Amino acid sequence: MTISLWQLISGFIVLVSGFATNTFMTKQNVTKIKRIEDTFKNVITEDKARKIFVAKELYVNQMKHIDNSLADLKKQNDSILELLRK
Repeated sequence: MTISLWQLISGFIVLVSGFATNTFMTKQNVTKIKRIEDTFKNVITEDKARKIFVAKELYVNQMKHIDNSLADLKKQNDSILELLRK
């Protein structure tokens, strides 16, 4: 049971090619996973920014309605006070 030189060389080539393929695929997978993570982070960040913008817009609109309502109440109070003074 002797190992000839060509068997030793082919075994070494198979070992090296397997290691090289494994390393290459690992790098490819890590790159793809990193790209997917970055995409998710961007989507989450944009979604948070959109929610904050919408919340601020809703707040501004509510404040405008409150200001209008307060102005209407003030006008009504003034008119009632005018009527009471007469």
